[in-house]
Amino acid sequence: GPKEYLLCGNCERRFSSRESYFKQEIFDPYIDGKATSISYDSRLFYFVISVAWRTLIQAFGHKDIDRHRFIRPLRQAETEWRQYLLTEASPPTHNEAHLFLADVISGGIQPVRRMNLYFARAVDGTIASSENGCSVYWKFARFISFCSITPFDQSLWIGTRISPSGGTLAVPQEIQDGVIGEFLIDRARMATQASSTDPLTEKQKQFHIQRIKQNPSGFVGNDLFKVIKADMINRVPVTDWVEPKQPRVPHHRTCGSASGGSV
Repeated sequence: GPKEYLLCGNCERRFSSRESYFKQEIFDPYIDGKATSISYDSRLFYFVISVAWRTLIQAFGHKDIDRHRFIRPLRQAETEWRQYLLTEASPPTHNEAHLFLADVISGGIQPVRRMNLYFARAVDGTIASSENGCSVYWKFARFISFCSITPFDQSLWIGTRISPSGGTLAVPQEIQDGVIGEFLIDRARMATQASSTDPLTEKQKQFHIQRIKQNPSGFVGNDLFKVIKADMINRVPVTDWVEPKQPRVPHHRTCGSASGGSV
């Protein structure tokens, strides 16, 4: 992923301690399949905001960012999040953060090729916006986060909101906002198109082939194999195999949902 020099040594240590907490207390238990209900404390909210803040800082580097329709609240969120990351005083306005725990779907119909690969393995982050709403989106592995710039309809987000003081994450969760559902499918489609036009180099391919040959049983039993197998088994509508000439833009809809344990 992209690397930029953003932090001094003290702030790097602040972030690092929360990253270690996330890996040990949230990431590993969920990925290992040992937990469907996870208790957390204030360090999870700090971690989620720290990744959202870095995503936002990266987005601010784009040349057209000042023309973004939500640039004023985006700037306000960056200031509030930066102060929170320094002082740990909860952001007064932009304090709505959601974390969705995705899983692998196998043996069904999926709307996009390699959808499991995106939802379970990919790294992504951007400003997500429509005509009426805006949030900062990031994901890696099976963890998907939206930090609101404009308020969400809370009735459409079930079991996903992270409290600054702590709480419990449990699956199943639901995101019943159709705009968010379309956004996620479009990001998965864009990732598929990018991977088809930017394949691994021959050197990278040979490296992975050699690792599989050295430990074939380890590969068959690992998470990546499970994801690839699910994408091969699942059916994809024929229309999705025709690449669109223009990127699809999410429309305003209130149907559709994504639920934890399956997306």
